[in-house]
Amino acid sequence: MTFGLATAIGPLLRTERERAALTQAQLARRAGTTQQHLSRVEQGHLSPTTALLDRLFDALDLQLTVQVEQRDADLDAGIAAAEQDESQVEAELQLNRPLLRTLPPTLPYAFDGQLGRVSRITDSLVQGAGSSMDH
Repeated sequence: MTFGLATAIGPLLRTERERAALTQAQLARRAGTTQQHLSRVEQGHLSPTTALLDRLFDALDLQLTVQVEQRDADLDAGIAAAEQDESQVEAELQLNRPLLRTLPPTLPYAFDGQLGRVSRITDSLVQGAGSSMDH
């Protein structure tokens, strides 16, 4: 499967149509096409002409713009962001490791939805230990 403008424009068009609270039939009527034609464009099964794109986005009171970037630049940016997130998680784990070593081995680990992120649990345990020591 190839990914390009034809496959990217469909989901974008659908998102904007839904944001405008229009059905496919309503948008198609405004743009001078059929609901079936619009459905095929939104699903990425049909490459629309630039004239049709102009009509569709005009009917949504939007202007479609195009920009050029290096091939796979979006992938490179995603990889860089993931590496940064991974580094941040690793830094948090390094800070929490000494505390984790002091926890009883029978205490189950609880995660907050991201593998390896235990900071909320350890923070609450530290706060709980501090308040019990105060009494």
